[in-house]
Amino acid sequence: MTKVINAAIIAYGVIIAALGAQAFFMPRPGHPAHFMSLAGGATVGVLMIVSYFIWQTKPRFGRIMSLVLAVGSLGMFTPRLISTGALYPNGLMVLLSIILIGMLGMGHMMANKDKGTGTAQ
Repeated sequence: MTKVINAAIIAYGVIIAALGAQAFFMPRPGHPAHFMSLAGGATVGVLMIVSYFIWQTKPRFGRIMSLVLAVGSLGMFTPRLISTGALYPNGLMVLLSIILIGMLGMGHMMANKDKGTGTAQ
C-alpha cells in the first residue's frame, strides 16, 4: 500500500502543478491568465513532492504534510466547484483530493493495524 500511496502523492503533485501552469499559459476561453494559479499550483505541487521525500526520513511528518496540502486543496476547490459547477479543473481536483485523503487515511489505519495499536479492547 505504501508504494501506491507514494505514487498517488507524486501524481497529485504533478497534476496540480500542471493544472496551475495550464491556467496561466493556456487559459480557457473567457478566463484570463492568472499568475496566482501558476504560483499556487506550482507551490502545492512542489510541496507535495517534497512531502514524499520528507517521508523517506520522517514518515509521520511527510504524511501529515501530504494530508494538510490535500485538505487545503479540497478546501479551495470545493467552494469553486459549488459556485461555478465547473467539473474541470475544480471537480477533478475535488475528486483527486478526496481520493488522496482516503488513501492516506487507509494507509494510516493499516499501519496502526500492523502495529497492533488500532484495535478497540
